[in-house]
Amino acid sequence: MQEVEVCPRCSHEFPARKAIVSGGMRFGYYRLHDKGPMVCCPHCLHVFKPETLRLFGFLHPDAMRWIVPVLLTLCFAVAFFHKNWG
Repeated sequence: MQEVEVCPRCSHEFPARKAIVSGGMRFGYYRLHDKGPMVCCPHCLHVFKPETLRLFGFLHPDAMRWIVPVLLTLCFAVAFFHKNWG
């Protein structure tokens, strides 16, 4: 499934995945200043934050900032309890 992004400046439609300029998520100090994934309009070259782009098909990129630490904490908790009381 292709996410179609619409440029806020020129209203041009384009596939979001092919127009990613910067992506991913940074931890630590850079997390405070990182804007997350950005896309570039191939028509007017305007760079902006995507609205339709999803990670794994359903997760909004901003949700990854909370889901990854929660999953890591759960994994460590399960390993700790399994080692001590399992």
